[in-house]
Amino acid sequence: MLHTGHTPPVLDLPGGLGVSQAGPRLRRLVGSLIAILLIVAVGVQLNRWIRQEEELVRYRAVLRELALTIHAIPSRAQAAGQTVLLRVDAPKGLFQFSTLRASPRHYETVDRTIWLPDGLQIVESPAALTVLPSGPLSAATILVEAPEHNRLFRFLTTTQGAVELHEEPTL
Repeated sequence: MLHTGHTPPVLDLPGGLGVSQAGPRLRRLVGSLIAILLIVAVGVQLNRWIRQEEELVRYRAVLRELALTIHAIPSRAQAAGQTVLLRVDAPKGLFQFSTLRASPRHYETVDRTIWLPDGLQIVESPAALTVLPSGPLSAATILVEAPEHNRLFRFLTTTQGAVELHEEPTL
């Protein structure tokens, strides 16, 4: 290659592509690759966020069902004329509702078991809540945590039969 004028030299590459032509194409290619990588990164983060939100919706649904079931204990005990017992097994993450029958022999019938989904942990709870046919629900606090989502769910039961479910962020 010989340069004889004032025009910049052009290196001829195979296929007739010169350096002066490859520069803008290379920049467009690199720019396109960066844009694609940015879109993929945003898509991955968005997918992770959507999955976390779906998981929280599932957690909330299970805990609302649990609150409604706890709220129904006094009326179930009164309607059946039997004592109803709620056992809480924190390590296993389960709530077991049973009816205690007195006649002719004392025995217990498990009416329902609610398992917490993976990702929820019982932090604080009484071992059991007992409701007599003529009595109200005893006051208690049950704390369930979702550590991966920095959430704490607080159940508050009152002697008037109310069951409140509160969701709080944890720090």
